[in-house]
Amino acid sequence: MSTPEPSPVASPPSGASLHTCLSCGRSLRAKGSVEFPCPDCGEPLGRCQQCRDQSVSYRCPRCGFQGP
Repeated sequence: MSTPEPSPVASPPSGASLHTCLSCGRSLRAKGSVEFPCPDCGEPLGRCQQCRDQSVSYRCPRCGFQGP
């Protein structure tokens, strides 16, 4: 019996900033987008509504916290 591989985690797109989604790089100016502190280190993170709705994984660039 093999161990299932962990689901892939989205890496921040090259040049991602606080005003872009951490998962896909879209602008956070669209309705439904959020900015919030990382639960572990407080680093500001941002997610667009589409990635939130689809539960796309993300990883904090500072501490490596992984979230849905």
